[in-house]
Amino acid sequence: MQEYLKHYTEKATEIRLSLAHILVKMNKPHTVIKFLVKIDFSLLDNSQRKFFHSLIELAKKHSINGLTRYL
Repeated sequence: MQEYLKHYTEKATEIRLSLAHILVKMNKPHTVIKFLVKIDFSLLDNSQRKFFHSLIELAKKHSINGLTRYL
C-alpha cells in the first residue's frame, strides 16, 4: 500500500486511514501516528473524521498498554 500512495495520490487519504487501521490491529501505535499526521484533516468528511479520531484513541490506548507491560 505504501507504493500505491507514491503513485496514486487521489486516494491517499483513504489508503492512509486503512493502513492506520491495520497498524492499530497489529499493535503498532507509533507507526499509526506516522500515517495519520500525513492526512490533511480539512479534507476529511464527517465519517472519516470520526474514524480518524477513533484511530488516534486506539493508538494511544495501545501505546499506554504497551508501556504498562514494563512497569
